Amino acid sequence: MTKDLTTVSHHIFLVEDDAALSKALRKKLEKKNYTVTVFDNGVEVFQAVKSEKPDLVLLDIQLPLVDGLEVLENLRKDEETKNVPVIMLTNLNHTSPKILKTTNAYPPELYLVKSSWTLSALLDQIKSTLEKDKNA
Repeated sequence: MTKDLTTVSHHIFLVEDDAALSKALRKKLEKKNYTVTVFDNGVEVFQAVKSEKPDLVLLDIQLPLVDGLEVLENLRKDEETKNVPVIMLTNLNHTSPKILKTTNAYPPELYLVKSSWTLSALLDQIKSTLEKDKNA
């Protein structure tokens, strides 16, 4: 089997508190040769992004302790992390006032409602985002 060498070195932070979804996403990403670090809450993510500089953050909004909107805002406000690509993964409609306020002020690369995508479509979006970031 030939490895897809375009994804070997990419490190992705997956911030998701749903254990089953997190496990499925991690498995799919690792099959594509991505390195995946999983977080089940938003508390440690900001410092981890600053210290480890992942290539992409997959970020749920509804998280225990610190929600994904606060994580996104902190990432975008910090000079060291403001350009790290973030894909929001959520069950929440992006038209709620709180979500709109945060995502308009601190935009993610993509905002995906979980019920509207498949794992393979998400993988395509991740690859596209990483390629766009590499060429920027």
